[in-house]
Amino acid sequence: MSTDQLPSAAVLAAGLLILPSVAGAQVRPDTAPKASTTLPSVTVTATRLPTDVRDVPVAVSVVDSATIRERMPNSAADLLRELPGLDVVGTGPNQVRPSIRGQRGQRILLMQDGLRLNNSRRQQDFGELPALVDVADIERVEIVRGPSSVLYGSDAIGGVINLITQAPRPTGETTVRGTAGYQYGGAGNQRRLNGRVTATMGSFAFSASGATRDASNYRAPSGSFGDLTLANAVELQDSGVRDESVQLYAGWRGTAGHGAWLRQELYGARDAGFGFVEPRVLGDTSTKIALTYPWQSVRKTTAGFNSGALNLPFMDKLDVSGYAQRNARDFNSAVDVFIPTGPGRTATILSRSFNYTDVRTQGFRAEASKVLAPVTVTYGADFVYDDARNRDSSWSRTTGFGPFPVVSSNTTSTTPNSAMRNLGLFAQGDWRVLDRLSVITGVRYHDVHAETKASTASSAVAQEASNRTSVYAVNALYRLTDQVRLVASHGRGFRAPNLIVRYFSG
Repeated sequence: MSTDQLPSAAVLAAGLLILPSVAGAQVRPDTAPKASTTLPSVTVTATRLPTDVRDVPVAVSVVDSATIRERMPNSAADLLRELPGLDVVGTGPNQVRPSIRGQRGQRILLMQDGLRLNNSRRQQDFGELPALVDVADIERVEIVRGPSSVLYGSDAIGGVINLITQAPRPTGETTVRGTAGYQYGGAGNQRRLNGRVTATMGSFAFSASGATRDASNYRAPSGSFGDLTLANAVELQDSGVRDESVQLYAGWRGTAGHGAWLRQELYGARDAGFGFVEPRVLGDTSTKIALTYPWQSVRKTTAGFNSGALNLPFMDKLDVSGYAQRNARDFNSAVDVFIPTGPGRTATILSRSFNYTDVRTQGFRAEASKVLAPVTVTYGADFVYDDARNRDSSWSRTTGFGPFPVVSSNTTSTTPNSAMRNLGLFAQGDWRVLDRLSVITGVRYHDVHAETKASTASSAVAQEASNRTSVYAVNALYRLTDQVRLVASHGRGFRAPNLIVRYFSG
């Protein structure tokens, strides 16, 4: 609740005092309430220029701040469930990932404020977690369905989801505001507390926010689900999470249209998993699989500069941003296999693996735009470098096939210490050909280099690989009427093999 809101009792009292004075009064024509007007949604993700979503020649959806407040989602991924062409995969408040037109995992690029959250060490089917950004810090979510490789490079082959966070704007005055919220959810007995403080002083603006969440395992209700019937409610193991986040922001806006900002973010999560129902409940007595993240930590520092009033021969607007991120996590898997070997006898194979991954990422994006009637040209470069360090250990225990159990262990990394670099150069033209016809054309050149590094715990031979490609896109929109648009799109996308695809062994 905002600190500048009146208590509900005070609002009610004020209403009772005002009501007699207005009862029976006639509304004059000049004081009659005006019809409300719905403002069109604006997107910056699809074209990199603020554009009405109705005039973007690609499939775009925008979830604004009012919708986020109304739905009170567990994470940003829950906002996608009702959008066309989108779905979410996974269970629980933490391990839910987006799917766009059937594409998911590392074929969906997840971004925060236009900078990628994906890293090249994630399993290709898992993808990145929208829960890394606290939903209370999100101002809006923009989704582009379909390939967006020209503007964003690798991993955008299925689409882009851009989580745009709240940033206070300098007002020229000195102000301090704060909000606090508490949310309880019966599913998983979830408890969530968040707060934010913002301040402005002249040309500067600051904010500090934080959230903490504790969710237990979910329970599936009794009933019939397709061919499955549950006589009683069933607990979904490893579906809860305990996590917290902190965000600090400082921004400056000059009188000449220049601005700069700095953001520091911390995220930590414990006891998260992929969720499973005890197999015996479902009538399966042969196999049990549990995949968990006992611990995860993300630290991210982002800084940027922008100007919208350069008026240079080759650019009118410039945006430069860079970031350093560290994502460390533990990932454990447990597989239990039970094999009948005779009357009253069962053999067992118990397998456990423990993986630690520390991915350190540096990246930047620089883009400029210039208006040259009838075309607005946007061009720039982006760079991402992932340095992944890994430790693995595993053991298995087999009983029932002989008089003695067989125990084995291994400390060889399934993926060696390795690094991957992505460098892209792009240019895009937004053509206003006719009053009702607009065309967007774009091209990107992308260079990828990956290499393994020395590791005493890896049996892999040192390897290097480089790939280069060029992609393009042509999109056209014709405004048939004020309500009807015709859209045509053609292009080429790509996804570079990440470190898991290149070097995983096991």
